[in-house]
Formats: sequence, structure tokens, C-alpha cells
Amino acid sequence: MLVCSLLFAIGALLLLASLGWINRRESGNRIIFTPLMLFCINELLLVWPATIYARAEGVSEDNYATLVVLASAFSFVAGYVMLRSKAKWSMSGPVYFWSQPLKQTKSASHLLAILLCSSLFILSGFYLYQGLPPAVNAMLEFASKGYGAGINELLSERRLELTKGHFFGGEYRGQGAIRVLLRTGWPYLAIVSLVFLFSRRRTEWQLISIATLLACVVYIGGEGTRGPVLWALITVMVAVSYYAKYRIRTMAYTGLMLFAGLIVLSLPQKLSKVAAAGGDWRDAVQQLSERLFTGNGINSIYVIEYMRSGYMEHRWGGIHSTDICAALPFVNSGIPFTYELFMLQNPGAKATRTTLSSMTYLGSLYGDFGAIGAVVGYFLLGALTALCSQLLFRNEKSVMNIAYVGMSVMCLGQLNLNGIVYCGVAYGVLLIVSRMYQFCLLVTAPASQTQRPKLKQANLATVRQRTHMPVKPNQ
Repeated sequence: MLVCSLLFAIGALLLLASLGWINRRESGNRIIFTPLMLFCINELLLVWPATIYARAEGVSEDNYATLVVLASAFSFVAGYVMLRSKAKWSMSGPVYFWSQPLKQTKSASHLLAILLCSSLFILSGFYLYQGLPPAVNAMLEFASKGYGAGINELLSERRLELTKGHFFGGEYRGQGAIRVLLRTGWPYLAIVSLVFLFSRRRTEWQLISIATLLACVVYIGGEGTRGPVLWALITVMVAVSYYAKYRIRTMAYTGLMLFAGLIVLSLPQKLSKVAAAGGDWRDAVQQLSERLFTGNGINSIYVIEYMRSGYMEHRWGGIHSTDICAALPFVNSGIPFTYELFMLQNPGAKATRTTLSSMTYLGSLYGDFGAIGAVVGYFLLGALTALCSQLLFRNEKSVMNIAYVGMSVMCLGQLNLNGIVYCGVAYGVLLIVSRMYQFCLLVTAPASQTQRPKLKQANLATVRQRTHMPVKPNQ
């Protein structure tokens, strides 16, 4: 345990030093959210603590998993640095995008475009939930009848139906595709409305910003999940930072508020489960702490240890192919690998259980290709992140590009959590949402903005006068 903690302490210092050096080369020590920064934050807060916990609880008998985690993380950084060095550390894209003035545009068309897109997302949510979101129904039931035991059952049953029930023979209505659409579309609209609010300071944009942020909470967390809502709000914060200048104190307060909100949303559920099992509030706090700081990372450690001990075999691409099939609408992907992992972790569980042991992307890479595959895969992801970072920030700084760039940065920054398949699907949906918003903008724009004036045999003197060209005296 001491050696494991020491390795991670040294690794954390090296990772932070690498991030500081790269940030100084790319952004001149400015606080600019980049995919590499988000990757390092996720590693330090959501991936590495699970390995220390696994070593303390005896899940890992030695430091093999620790070395795999550290080697993969630094392989990602090495891939990033190598590609940036290949480009000779030219002018950083984040600095170029951040320093540009915001391109001015008329807000009336954007207001109508947001209303049109919101109508589409509301209809999609109505189809997905077959009415109001379950969380809204639970709140209405609480307001009318008081707290009852039926609320938890309502949320748990509908959550199964809306998230993974189709894996186990339930009805499939395109749940996965629509959920990704809502998780992408509502933050996109919230970012656009907030940028207009900060730039125009008008009442209508204040109301639209509140409505879109509330829609993020209602429609993204409609089935009772909490993590996607938190990530949606973080995405909004990251994207808006490319227009509004954040201070370290503001970022700290915002992070504390998000963390407190997550605890408030999660603790009542843990308390009810612990109380039903005969425990007290300390048990609920312990379970919540383990969930927050170990999360899906502990399941990746289980994959490493199970395959080392021979309980599981490498799938050689099978996990990725199943994830790709699950991401395609109306394609039967079969039982996912995470269900097999859960049954192996809980040998006494009933065969009718539908719980999935979700992993970080390290677990998927190791489960398919082993330790070498994980290190090589992370190196390629680092190079891909560096390339995409340069391409993303070359756009002009418009309201729509702020939303597009911010959400793309989040996709890249979560590669170590969600994996290449989910992030690729999320980016594809983001392209669809951005094109749909542009189409709505063209539909709602006045004809004078969409048609270019035609010049008819203009007088040369008139053209020179309009273009401020010098007119030669008559000879």
C-alpha cells in the first residue's frame, strides 16, 4: 500500500509538471480549458484514486495495476507532446481562439432558432419518456401526496427501461440515440444562450438561459441519473470560458457548487438504501464517497486482475465491436461485457439482475488487447487529441463556434472515461445538432440576410465612390 501511494504521489507531481510545461508552451500560463487539461483532471480525480482503493482493499495484491494505469496516462501525454513537437509548437490554437473578439450577429434569428430546436428536443424527450420524464413525475407525486416508497420504484424501473432494458429483451425505441441527442442538444442551446446573455445583457436572454439550463436538468436527468447532468453543466462552463474570463476563485466556487449539488442529489438515495438494510448515515456517506472517488475506475482494476488470474480472457476487439453495435440505432448488440463483469464480481447474484459494471476506457483497452494494447492505445489517443485540438481552435470566434468547440473539447477530454466509441458517437451527434441549428438559423433569418444583393451594370464612378477608390480627373 505504501509503495502504491508513493508511486501515485510521484506520478501526480510528474503529471502536473507536464501539464504546466505544456500549458506554458501553448497558452502562456493562461487558464484555458484544453482537452489535455481535462484528461489530467479526470486521471487525478476519477481514475487514479480507484487504483489506490483497490490496493488498500486487497483487490490488487501487487502494484501491477498501478503500473498499467501510470504507464497508460504518461503514454497519452507522450503522444500529445510528440505530435505537438512535430508541429514545432507553432502558435497554439486555444490562444488564437480565446484572444479573438466575438463575431457580432443579430440575436433575433438565434432566438427563433433556439425555440425551434427546443421544440424538437422536447418532442424527442416526450417520445423517449412516453410523456413527462420520470423524475418530473416523481416530483409531482411528492408535491401532491408526500414522500412515498413508490418514488424510488418508479425511478428505478423507468431507468432500467430507458438505459439498458433493451439489452435484456425490453422494447427498443432508439433510447441510446435519443439520450445522446438530448445530452448534446440542450447543453448546446444553453451555451449559445449564455454567450448572448453575457454579450447583450438583455432580459429575454436571461430567461432563455434559465430555461435551457433547467431543461438540461429535467431532460438529461429525466430517468433519475445524476452524472450526465453534472457533465452537461461542466460542458457549459468549459465552453463559456472561451468568451467569459474566469478567475481561479470563480472556478473554485463553481467546482464546489457542482460537487455539493452532486452530493445533494446522491445522498438521499444512498440514505434510503442504507436505512432499508439497517445501516445509519455514516454507512451512506462511506458508500457515497466510494462511489464518487472510485466510480467506474475500480471496475477497470477488476478487469486487469481477473484477466491476470485467468478468470477472464482477452476479447481481441470484442468489447469495442459490441460498443459500436450498441451505439448504432436499432442494432442488437447482445449482452455487453460489463454485464459479464458484474456477474463475475457478484457470483451470488440472480441471473435476472440487470446491473452493469461500467468501466473507464482503460478497462476496455486492457480487456481487448492487454497491457501493451492499453499503452499503445493511449499513445494514439494522445496524438489524436493534439491534432484535433489544433484543428478545433482554428475557427473564428462566433456564438455557434464557441458551443461547437467547447463541446468537442469535452468529448476529447473524456476519452479516458467514456472511450473512443462513445466520444465518437457524441461528436457525430454534435455535428448533427450544429448543422440543425444552422438550418434553423437560415429558416428564421430575414430574406435580406440570406440573399446577396445583385449588382447590375453599376456605374464605374459609383463603384469607386462606394469602395473609396480614388477617381482620376477627366483628361
